[in-house]
Amino acid sequence: MIGYRSLAALFAVVCIAGSASAQINPFRGSNATPLTREDLAALNDASTRLLNRSTLTAGETDVWRNDASGARGVITAGQPVRHKGLACRVLTYEATVPGPRPDRASALTWCKTKSGWKIG
Repeated sequence: MIGYRSLAALFAVVCIAGSASAQINPFRGSNATPLTREDLAALNDASTRLLNRSTLTAGETDVWRNDASGARGVITAGQPVRHKGLACRVLTYEATVPGPRPDRASALTWCKTKSGWKIG
C-alpha cells in the first residue's frame, strides 16, 4: 500500500516534470527557508539561460538574484549524460535565502526533448 507521503512525493515529481519555463523548485521538501514565487522565477530564468547556451561546458554557471527577498544563487552545469536515449545535463543548484536556515543545495537532471528541456 502506498503511504500518503509516498503519494505526495510522486505527485510532486509528476507536477514538476514540465518544461524549464515552468516554475521548478529544486529545493521542494527542504526544511530551509522557503523561496518566494519571484525567487523561483529568477532561478528558473537562470536555468533556462544556462541550458539554452549554444556551447555549454561542464563547470559553466549562471547566477540569479531577487533583490526584493535577498535570495540569490548559482547554477552550475555538470557533464553531459544520456538518459533514456536523450541528451541530458545535470544542473547543481546552490542558493542562499535570508532566514534561520539560509543555505541549500540540490541537483536536477534536465533532458532535451522535442518540446524543450524536461526533468529526466
